[in-house]
Amino acid sequence: MYTILEAMVKIVSFSLVLYGLWLLVGSPFLQSEIESLFRKWKRKRKIRRLQELNTIKEEKEKNAIIQHLELLINSVSKKEKKSVFNFIFLIIIIFLVTFTILISLLGDLVLSISISCIFAAIPYLTIRFRLTTLRLKTQFSFLTEYHNVVQSYQSTGKDIYYTILNVIKETQDKDLKKIYMKLLSSMQKDRNNKEFEKAVALFSYSINSTFSKRFAKLLIKSHVERGDISLSLMDLNKDIKKRKQDMSTEKTKKLETIFMGYLPIPLFPLMIFCAYRISGIRDFWFYFQQKTCVTLFIVALVCSVISILTAYVASKPRADI
Repeated sequence: MYTILEAMVKIVSFSLVLYGLWLLVGSPFLQSEIESLFRKWKRKRKIRRLQELNTIKEEKEKNAIIQHLELLINSVSKKEKKSVFNFIFLIIIIFLVTFTILISLLGDLVLSISISCIFAAIPYLTIRFRLTTLRLKTQFSFLTEYHNVVQSYQSTGKDIYYTILNVIKETQDKDLKKIYMKLLSSMQKDRNNKEFEKAVALFSYSINSTFSKRFAKLLIKSHVERGDISLSLMDLNKDIKKRKQDMSTEKTKKLETIFMGYLPIPLFPLMIFCAYRISGIRDFWFYFQQKTCVTLFIVALVCSVISILTAYVASKPRADI
């Protein structure tokens, strides 16, 4: 057990120190050069592929993984845009530090790589969990406060810019208000339609409900195409009211699933305590020096955490269809 705690402390401390040094020294001076080298490599690769394929089809500017990470990080960040490069660098640091410590302690290459991948995935999984929590909260808030959109659109003479501006003032939920503010910021700046569509895509991705996606399409129609969306907003309002009625009948159907998901909280420590009492102090700690026991302990711990987080997510009201 002491070996596991020692490894955990080393992984966290070394990762934080190296990432802190990167933010203080590497990011201000080296990030732009590294990104420039990456763009040059990507441009050369693009030219080479075009020559080989003899085609004029343009490739996407950004990799699908980078686009996904940008949406993921920007949806939970307070700032309008946040660097993906630092996030990727953090994942690399955690993997290398974890692998170096585990290979020296365990001496098993496959096990060290497997556990290192799990640790390296923690930042991504943390942001995914934050996004899931944000979505569950904002989906419900979007439904309960959507009437502000309909009222503001009519009172502002069907001007979508002032509609969003008034909605921000009337929105009570802080997270939903931040999402609206990011959208308003994109409308205030001198951008083309493509940039605005990206901002709307971020808005839709942050909430990720059927109703928010429909509203996102109406935003593009109103702001880009200058169309009248009064009837569409009213139709959406009717569907939202129907969904609110259906939500009240779904509360009691998932109580058993939530209860089962929270069971590892008392059971996992209880099983460790029972094993400790049955095997004896000396024999018990001996098990944590064996690779198989350590692996099973980590797998059980990860599964317990996943079960608890799943139960927490399931306990939130599902505003989406």
